[in-house]
Amino acid sequence: MSKVYTLHHFAGSGGTIIARMIGGIDRTVVLSEVHPDRVLPQPFNALFQFQKAYPSLVSDDIRKQMKRLFADEITLIQNAAKADNRILVVRDHLHRDIIENDLTYSQTFAVLKNHFDTFPIYTLRNPLDVWAAFKLNNWNQDKAEQTISFTDFLNKQVQALNYFKTLNAHIFSYDQLIDNTDTVMTNVAKYLGCTEGDGAYTGAIDRKIQYTGASGRSGSDKLAHRPTRWGILTKEEIEVIANHDAIKAVCSEYDITLFRDADNAPPRLKEVLQNYA
Repeated sequence: MSKVYTLHHFAGSGGTIIARMIGGIDRTVVLSEVHPDRVLPQPFNALFQFQKAYPSLVSDDIRKQMKRLFADEITLIQNAAKADNRILVVRDHLHRDIIENDLTYSQTFAVLKNHFDTFPIYTLRNPLDVWAAFKLNNWNQDKAEQTISFTDFLNKQVQALNYFKTLNAHIFSYDQLIDNTDTVMTNVAKYLGCTEGDGAYTGAIDRKIQYTGASGRSGSDKLAHRPTRWGILTKEEIEVIANHDAIKAVCSEYDITLFRDADNAPPRLKEVLQNYA
């Protein structure tokens, strides 16, 4: 079977900039935030319109056929990429599965692995930064618009990481990317099967296509840690994450400093942070 690489991450984890950097590798073809259930806004797509307008008519059999059609589309694109000695990278919309549908796996990966030799890349970020983005954008809701708790969110972070470890995914953090850009991107390129003879792949940002995702880096090639959005966080959340042993282990493993800029926190949080930072 042909090779396809997949890219997975939580919303708010720096995924857009990572996808754009992978797209900057000379041999890659990147598809951004696709999903086999076709629920993401695609106003000119017949299946999207049908599901949105007539959800009661979408049977289990139709859903199975939609997954088959999704695989056929990826096959068509993969064949074109392969003919030009290119490498296909499919960026998943993992949020749909883990948060909205409360699943423990990626449907995109599950569908593609039945048709391709599929090699996943999973990226993560300081969970405080991700949670702040969730709250600011109202992403902390499931399909029934029920708000997930901070503890549930943290547990999902750990669960997702462990899932991708079982798939032998290539894993790195956004924090590692910022601190060691060339090393991280060189390792990504090698995982994709690129060599130095394929051209530069140590940090160029792809500007050929419009990527989905609200990346704040769209106007700059500069990578830097974003200041923690302390204003949206609570004392209770600081205490929960500071005492979450599994999250602390994840941060240690992937070079994430949890309370990176605690000195900039507002007075209402500094007292609790002094116990942990």
